[in-house]
Amino acid sequence: MSRFSAKALFVASALVLPLFAFGLGVVSSGSPFTKRRGDLFTAPLLLRSWLALDLVPGRDGVEKREVRTVPGGRTTLSSDELTRMQAYAATRYTSLLDVPFGADEQKIVESLTGSALAKPSDLGPLNRIWYERKPIVARAIDRADLLTAAIRAGRYLARVQRPDGRFHYLLDAVSGAPIDAEYSYPRHAGTTHFLNELVAVTGDQFLALTAQRARTALVEAVAPCSPHGTCLIENGEGSVIAAALAILALLPETDGRGKAAIDGLEIFVSSAVNERDEFFGTFNVARRTFSDVGMLYVEGESILALLRKGNPSPELVGRVDRAFERALDRWQFLGDRYYIGQHHWTCQAVLAFELAHRRSERGLDFCERHQRLEAQLQITNGSEDDGAFGVLPLPVPQLAQAAAIGEGWIATYDAMQRAGRHPSPEFRASLHRLLAYLLRAQNLPAHLLKDPGRVDGAFPTSRVDLQLRIDMTQHAGSALLRASQLNLNGE
Repeated sequence: MSRFSAKALFVASALVLPLFAFGLGVVSSGSPFTKRRGDLFTAPLLLRSWLALDLVPGRDGVEKREVRTVPGGRTTLSSDELTRMQAYAATRYTSLLDVPFGADEQKIVESLTGSALAKPSDLGPLNRIWYERKPIVARAIDRADLLTAAIRAGRYLARVQRPDGRFHYLLDAVSGAPIDAEYSYPRHAGTTHFLNELVAVTGDQFLALTAQRARTALVEAVAPCSPHGTCLIENGEGSVIAAALAILALLPETDGRGKAAIDGLEIFVSSAVNERDEFFGTFNVARRTFSDVGMLYVEGESILALLRKGNPSPELVGRVDRAFERALDRWQFLGDRYYIGQHHWTCQAVLAFELAHRRSERGLDFCERHQRLEAQLQITNGSEDDGAFGVLPLPVPQLAQAAAIGEGWIATYDAMQRAGRHPSPEFRASLHRLLAYLLRAQNLPAHLLKDPGRVDGAFPTSRVDLQLRIDMTQHAGSALLRASQLNLNGE
């Protein structure tokens, strides 16, 4: 993402936030017409034409106040039923923001009327219905529980691996069926990297075979990107991000073909630095040149990969150091301190510097500051979202954001301890809260699923969006695995 795009995103968020806050007040405020039927609460839906924004995702269901006989129609849709039919997973699209919030109006209208042609005005008077949610019970974080959760995540990935070593990239948790979606080699490589780390900790031979098949699929996908070594091609372009993550994924390879793939990818990534010490995002295969377009995460991932590869030449060391310093300066614009969640790979690179005995005090300062900022956006209300992160009031917190932030926090925590910096009690408390959220998120609602065993260990997009993409499980599994290897109590 360019600086201009980052500025535009910040400005757009600032302009849209007050509107979302107003909408939240309309949706969530108590109604004088609220009634109670046992454990069930009901209140009139006053804005039927705004049905998409008038329900609290994951809490509210819908019922007809006047039961009409409509063939195939329903009289009530509970929150569980709306979750099962992906009705809460609506995304509002604008030129700058794709924000998941509200409900899918068409799905609700069609279910209540039995007609794909019906409109909200055809429904008649509606009630919002909900059950009172009890606050979560805080629990201690046990390192054994974290490791068990990471192993469950790895075994889910093994179950969804295809015979060719690739994965079923996206699954519907309710049916257990794969969803047709364009494959992503960056996410394949990231998933393979997690499996490698899991095998290194557990020695699990079943997962070792899964990781080996995934690495073989990567090696077979590597293609020439002359004159800059080899790369992974997506949509006709060489992806620097995919190449960087592939280096991390292929590090355990010992045979000649695997080592050759790593060497070619290293040439490609190390060549992808412009005169401003910034990484290009893509390579135009037809023109045999890099495209001068920056991309989110590319600096952190590329620097981490080149550091982890080892045995760099003095020239490459200098190039990596300059690119790292530039990455720390990259987001300098009005409002940059409020632009969050984009440095989990950067802080893993800070840890890699520490492990290579090349401490970056500036990098440590950067990640500590970033952690303090992110902690201010953590949800701490004792709800089911406690420990997740929310920037805007209406969207349901997304699992991927919390998992990625968790990876960055754990790398920061580890680097701080190694550098003799003691993480504050506030940092430890926020990290514990985040890990507790990830542990809860892994427990999918079995009563909504056709085959709970098939998707056990996976992580959903959110608590109301039960689509399972491999990188959700990869990021969350990585965070839990790495946390299981640390002393999180500050003793």
